[in-house]
Formats: sequence, structure tokens, C-alpha cells
Amino acid sequence: MAAAMTGTRATLTPPSDAARVTTDRGTFAWWQVAPHVYATCMRGHMTRDMSDLLIARADPMYGQVALLHGIHDWLMMTGYETSCRTELTAWVLRNKPKSALHIGVTLPLVAMGVTVANLALGNLIHVHRDKRGLERAMSEAVAAP
Repeated sequence: MAAAMTGTRATLTPPSDAARVTTDRGTFAWWQVAPHVYATCMRGHMTRDMSDLLIARADPMYGQVALLHGIHDWLMMTGYETSCRTELTAWVLRNKPKSALHIGVTLPLVAMGVTVANLALGNLIHVHRDKRGLERAMSEAVAAP
């Protein structure tokens, strides 16, 4: 059951016009769900050009909202370049007071990376182990003021 909201793009399935990076190791999609919510979907191995896309698209949103919600469906992420974790963590640290993050992970390597990042971020990241929890987080984020 996808998180569907009337009049919004609140779904964990990337829309056809989502910004994408595809390599032989994985596929990454980014899309804006609401003025204060964006989502990503990662399948396979995250590369630096994928994390760069996330930052390039989401960073300008911080100047337009009081709190920016990031919903990350990384349930099928198999790994990542270390520079992705360090770059994303540093970016979130710069924007921490205006950030709300939900990340879905299942594989131990990815979960470990999210845990390390979360330590640096003071437990800002809400970790979800299944799609249902991530869908609920997206619905709540879209409904938030």
C-alpha cells in the first residue's frame, strides 16, 4: 500500500519526472512531495553523483520552509561510497535545526552507516525497517504544517 495523498505526490514510488541517476551499480531517484517534504528511492549501490543530486535538489528547499522532511526509501540499498555518508552527514549537520529525516534500511552494512551518521547527528534520523513505517512517516510529514 503506497502512501497516497490527494493532490500531492506522497508516494514511495518515484514519479516519472523524478530526478534520477542510474549507473551499472544502482538507481537513485529524488522528487519533491510537498513544499516541505522530499523523497528519495535508492536501489543498489549509492555513488557520489547520487548523493550530490540529493543535496543539489533538497538544499534550496531549506530557505523556503521552517522544517524540511526527507523521506528516504533505502530499503533496497546494497551499499554506498564512504564519501556519500560523510558528505550527506556534513550537509545535514549544517541544516540540523531545520531537518526531519526518515530512512528505511534493511541490509546490515547500510544500517551501520546510518547508525554512524545518526550518532554524529544526535539521533536526528528516524530509522524504519519496513515500507509500512516509512509510508506512515511520509503521510505524517505531508500532513505536518
